[in-house]
Amino acid sequence: MDSGIISMRYAKALLCFAKENKEEELVYAEVKNLAEAFVAVPDFKRALLNPILSEEKKNKLVLAAACNEAKPSHALARFTKLLLEKKRAEQLQLVALTYADLYRKEQGITLGRLTVPSPISKELREHLQKWIETKAQSKVSLEVKENPDIIGGFILEYNNQQFDASVKTQLNKIRRALQ
Repeated sequence: MDSGIISMRYAKALLCFAKENKEEELVYAEVKNLAEAFVAVPDFKRALLNPILSEEKKNKLVLAAACNEAKPSHALARFTKLLLEKKRAEQLQLVALTYADLYRKEQGITLGRLTVPSPISKELREHLQKWIETKAQSKVSLEVKENPDIIGGFILEYNNQQFDASVKTQLNKIRRALQ
């Protein structure tokens, strides 16, 4: 069976179970951490697929990645145990990403990314988030990334749109115009 279909079914089941337990927002935060762990630690998926590691140890590893030191939600704890029992560890990353997509769609949340050269204040972040929410006409989950290579300004992405007001881009435009 196609891994996308399997992942969608598991993600929908997790969302339903999380709703029953009134934990869908908490599970959303946990699966975002889990998806980030797969990217940040390439050996994470390899460890989950290791046949020598017991299901119990794999489950502890997954819950630690999803929750850090916090107590995991009931829904995620039961779900990961089920997924590992069914030998579906290879689907976990895609299930986490799919759950996050389903949750955002259901809640009317738009993903946004702001790239800045250095840290910004909490007030500025909140102001930008409110501005984007007004433009997008929905709630926005704003991810702020620092990239000193842009030199100054910012790059804002949301709803498949990109606004590049970085100094690096402006300098590149000037350089091309002078050639």
